[in-house]
Amino acid sequence: VINQVLTGMDSSVLKMLHFAPEPFFREIFSRRFGQYQTADLNMHDVDHHVDLQKLPFEDQTYDFVFASHVLEHIPDDAKAIREIRRILKPNGIAILPVPLVAEKTVEYPEPNPHDSYHIRAPGFDYFDRYKPYFSKVDKISSESMPGRCFRS
Repeated sequence: VINQVLTGMDSSVLKMLHFAPEPFFREIFSRRFGQYQTADLNMHDVDHHVDLQKLPFEDQTYDFVFASHVLEHIPDDAKAIREIRRILKPNGIAILPVPLVAEKTVEYPEPNPHDSYHIRAPGFDYFDRYKPYFSKVDKISSESMPGRCFRS
């Protein structure tokens, strides 16, 4: 997916922010982007200890933001999405996948210990939450990926 999104772009001149950085992606992104920074509220080995609902960064700081399986943990996800949009440069890209587990998004009254402490169970309607903040929202599903991406 990253390769598809970055086609025709020179990522060596882009500044990236990676929330809740997974070790696998950390290695890939740090080699690919000219400036690579990490952020999380609780992780120890990150560049920035921040709350996604109130980011300390200047407007239009980053070209690329990646936050995989993060927004389902954030109490005010609208505020977090707005903050991500605020820190993106014009024509910046945010990749914000969430686990789709229901037809319609279910909001929990508190973090659910039976669902990895998620605040919500995102449904197929979840991506509508991005539309007020981004001029273009592409939905990429596992069914749209080449077969070589999935092996048993």
